[in-house]
Amino acid sequence: MMANRTLVYRPHLDSKSNKTSTDQKKNTEKVCLKDWIKQWVFNVSLILTVVLLFVMSVATAYKTYVWIRLKVEKHQLLSKNKELKSQFYSLTSREVVLEKAKKLGLRPPQEGDYISLK
Repeated sequence: MMANRTLVYRPHLDSKSNKTSTDQKKNTEKVCLKDWIKQWVFNVSLILTVVLLFVMSVATAYKTYVWIRLKVEKHQLLSKNKELKSQFYSLTSREVVLEKAKKLGLRPPQEGDYISLK
């Protein structure tokens, strides 16, 4: 019976009715709660994994920085210690001490200079 007849589509002029129909079309897709929970858990675990990897990489970089800084400081302190030891040995060597003692008029202790405490 529809032969030679055309079907004309006339949209509603009321914007509310158009809006509700599109909202209804969007809401018609229903998602199972189980699937929604699975997707949510997956997304949360993915975010936590990314955050954990970021924190671990920052912590590793900081520990490496501290390790290198300590190694450099150790090297500097060892070289300073070596320099100070050589300076100490040069100032306290027997020749230097005897020379300073002669300038002050001191002499090495003699046999009579020792006191025996009993």
